[in-house]
Amino acid sequence: MSSDQRKTKYIDPKVQGTLARRLVFHYTIFLVGSSLFAFLLQVMTNPFTPLSQTVQELWWSQGPFILVGFCLIPVFVNDTIKLSHRFVGPIVRVHGDIKRSASGEQVKAIQLRPGDFWHELVDDFNMMLTRTNEFNSKEPSNSSNEPATTA
Repeated sequence: MSSDQRKTKYIDPKVQGTLARRLVFHYTIFLVGSSLFAFLLQVMTNPFTPLSQTVQELWWSQGPFILVGFCLIPVFVNDTIKLSHRFVGPIVRVHGDIKRSASGEQVKAIQLRPGDFWHELVDDFNMMLTRTNEFNSKEPSNSSNEPATTA
């Protein structure tokens, strides 16, 4: 596998896109929930303070945390995409080789990179591929169902 293929991290929009969207959703819910909780604590600390002053105090005490939290979302999404590539990549590769093999193409054994997931699955796929290739090489070249005749 060439090193160029390693540079593409976003290879399965259905799986990786779902992971990224869920991460953004959950992390946003966390930030909104923790901000709401901080606001309630601020109100309960001094319930007779005007609301505008409470919000201003909250912003000055918790605002930087909230901003940093939102700025970290792209970092977390990027890391999730990189991590998901370690399990999506092998599955995409196995799926493509299954399709090529089913269409009659010769398929070579898959070699995974260190750190990829699904090594056991790929090892089993490679064993199946070896067995299939052995079976296909023993098949007679006469593809018709009629027995060969001698003259």
